[in-house]
Amino acid sequence: MFDIPLNMTILRFVCILFIVFNLFQCKDPVERSTLNVIKIQINSEPDILNPAISRKTVSSQIESQMYLPLAEIDDHTGEWIPILLNQWKVTHNDDGVRYELILNKDAYWSDGKAIDKADLIYTLVMGLNPYAENKAWAAYISLIHHVEDLDGGLAVILKEPYILSDEFIGSLSIYPSHRLDEEGLANIEILNHLLETKELTSVEDQKLESLSSSFNSYGQIGENNYVVNGPYIPLQWMTNQKIVLERREDFWGDDVLPKIYTENKAQRLEFIIIPNEENALNAFIQDEVDVLTDLREKDTSLISDYGGQTMSVPNLQVLYIALNNQNSLLENVGIRRALNYAVNRSDLISKLFNSNTLPVYGPIHPSKYYADTTAVPHNVERAKQMLSDLGCVDRDGDGIVECEIGNKWQPLVFNIWTTRSTLSKNVATLLKSYWLEIGVELNIESADFKSFLPELQQKSFDMAALALRQNNIKDDPYPLWHSSQAIVAGKNYQGLKDDILDSILEDLRTNLNFEEQMALYHKFQKRFSEITPVIFLVAPVDIIGVKNRIDVYRIAQRPGYDIGRSGVKTE
Repeated sequence: MFDIPLNMTILRFVCILFIVFNLFQCKDPVERSTLNVIKIQINSEPDILNPAISRKTVSSQIESQMYLPLAEIDDHTGEWIPILLNQWKVTHNDDGVRYELILNKDAYWSDGKAIDKADLIYTLVMGLNPYAENKAWAAYISLIHHVEDLDGGLAVILKEPYILSDEFIGSLSIYPSHRLDEEGLANIEILNHLLETKELTSVEDQKLESLSSSFNSYGQIGENNYVVNGPYIPLQWMTNQKIVLERREDFWGDDVLPKIYTENKAQRLEFIIIPNEENALNAFIQDEVDVLTDLREKDTSLISDYGGQTMSVPNLQVLYIALNNQNSLLENVGIRRALNYAVNRSDLISKLFNSNTLPVYGPIHPSKYYADTTAVPHNVERAKQMLSDLGCVDRDGDGIVECEIGNKWQPLVFNIWTTRSTLSKNVATLLKSYWLEIGVELNIESADFKSFLPELQQKSFDMAALALRQNNIKDDPYPLWHSSQAIVAGKNYQGLKDDILDSILEDLRTNLNFEEQMALYHKFQKRFSEITPVIFLVAPVDIIGVKNRIDVYRIAQRPGYDIGRSGVKTE
């Protein structure tokens, strides 16, 4: 898959701490009965297991078993269920929105330390820390106007309404400050100073830089001193083989959380790393995995023959091609639109995805009720004509079109970054063939995401194959597409700057009226279609294979099931 999670990292936010590398090498710590063990196939190694820094879907899937949120929304009632909080208390008044976050006195870290407001303060400080490696949280936490000290917690005050304020606050995962900030450098004063966006003093700046060192490395392979607040704790991480989590016998939630969080108690969760689809299928057939996450449509008929069943699960990913809008050629909307018309999405789906995969033409996932982007048909002749209308021609007969930019002819030759995943590279290969039909040459370069991230941040790339990860809630497109986010630390990698779009995004994120929200979503998608800053491709629908002995707990959020709340059926 494309392994670059964007935008709503903060919205699921139930992430973890890190896992021990090859711990207990002399004796395998997982040699015991497999009767109450669930083995899940994953297709790649986590990049890191750290809630604010990890960018891969597989990391989030593992992290969610280790680290609980402040609160979680009930899929059936829509109500917020307190998890690390005593209660969910939100007050709206003329002064804004006030969240009183009183922490659950029964909640403990795995090392026996009570969870307290120092952990919450530290987490908010690190979300705003300019030295943090990934600043995805900053766009959301910066919406907080200030915090107030309360007995047993904090009051978080927003002066302006925000469309997703409940989600980003309720779903926040907190870090153990006693583990990562032993000197207590993160305090409420420095937090409010960061929220006020005043210039930091040299002492504060030094504190933040000092805090970032342990924070940025937390969750990397090789660490072995981690504490968690969730039901599962790290036991083993064997590089390129497996990650093993064991259920805590002393998990505080067993006595106080609702039954749905504690009734299924698989003793271990083993995440088995098998990148190759054929090998993954064979592992399922040989009973080496219970959950097959990389299931090809052509293989679905085999699952029932080997004691399993298939399930369609929501993915809520949109695969797209980021175009550098500051590139001398790609800044031209006509060239971007011509490239879009040349993409054969039907061919892309038939060759690389299962038949349930949806074509995508805009920034809202097509399964959402307010998605209304107009389809862009595959039309090579129209794409050619659009380039011709711009004065672009093949001047030297080499099959590659050239366009005059600033009195200089430039060939339509672009480099595209992909991750090392087979799917990412295959998508780029097909795009190369589509665009060659209209005289555009594409050179493919593959690397780990972190290797080409600096080019995305500096806007020195041409194109990149990325994935937009969304959740089963309303969208706040601001962090991805607003011009203010085109800075190095932002997620607007394509350098998009459009005043009309900016105005729509600013109005949308502060509007709590449903009808007006829907009108703004429509305007947003219409404007996006007009300027085509990126090229959206497809929205995959995942099919998984599950052994019949596994009682799967289904959820509305990605990935469609919670393996930690799933269990092993008894005979």
